[in-house]
Amino acid sequence: KESDIGPGNSWMLPDLSLTAGKSYYVSLRGVNGRGVSGGQCVSGPFIYDQTPPIKPTVTPTIPKRQTGTPELRLIFANISDPESGIARIEYCIGTATGTEDVLRWESVGTATSAAVDLSKTILVRGNRYYIGARTFNNAGMQSLEFWTSVQGQ
Repeated sequence: KESDIGPGNSWMLPDLSLTAGKSYYVSLRGVNGRGVSGGQCVSGPFIYDQTPPIKPTVTPTIPKRQTGTPELRLIFANISDPESGIARIEYCIGTATGTEDVLRWESVGTATSAAVDLSKTILVRGNRYYIGARTFNNAGMQSLEFWTSVQGQ
């Protein structure tokens, strides 16, 4: 659908009744005062998605007997976004729900499990640590965060 937006450097698209999950492209061209048009610029694809991903879950375990590098194993579930799909899964570790003071948010791509190297992170035996998980869809929207805890070993 072609529209004359007039002079300016921004314009809000009208309600075009777009379909969720479908890819769209934007095509622009300038026309001077004499009606002569310039070259066309096409941008996209843009995925139309007005909803964030479903809230994920994560199950953390610290193996009782570890040889070599200590690790925390994470299993992610409920990873879904029906409109645009999942772009990435992230996790963090904190000393309280909602904090990332032990390990800042880190991406695992779209892998549904991860082994976190704890050799540079000290988890004190007996202390409780909180693991956060969140996802981002292909439209850039973030899910709600999921938090659970694990006891330092």
